[in-house]
Amino acid sequence: GGAIPCTRLDRLAADDARLAYLRARTYGLAPLGPARSAALVWRVRRRDAVPVAFDAVNGAARLLLLGHVSPDGNALGSALAVGLAIEAMPGERHVEVSFGDDPFVVPDNLSWMPGQHLLVPPHEVHPNPDVVLTFDASSIDRLGLLRQVAESAPLLVAVDHHRSYDDFATLPLVDVSAP
Repeated sequence: GGAIPCTRLDRLAADDARLAYLRARTYGLAPLGPARSAALVWRVRRRDAVPVAFDAVNGAARLLLLGHVSPDGNALGSALAVGLAIEAMPGERHVEVSFGDDPFVVPDNLSWMPGQHLLVPPHEVHPNPDVVLTFDASSIDRLGLLRQVAESAPLLVAVDHHRSYDDFATLPLVDVSAP
């Protein structure tokens, strides 16, 4: 974990080391090997993680936002709120929000939350999103049926606050001091 493939972020070509070096310096990235999925892999400095994540979201055509299985208000509310924010951004993007349960049922106490038009059952999720963002999931197992889709994404961003977070994402945005 802790590394991001730059194929989507910077359009870095693995065979152009000079361009990679210049882009890495521009974005404040430090090289980390080996390559993942034939892409250059980089470790993002903590202070640069949010701008890098924003750039990735802004440049993505297809995004999948995931709460953990048996979602609570923290997981589902965060995914839906970010989904609505992305939907409101200029440009064309396809945004799906889901969680890896079967049956796929929104808990009654969360049915009031706005953005539910973005919800997609796990078996209908596009299998190849450009970026996957997870919310309130401290481990990859908490993604349930959507674990494989998340693991195969070019960029996997984890937004979490648990001390038990196990560093599964390529770009972790984890603040254990957040409530």
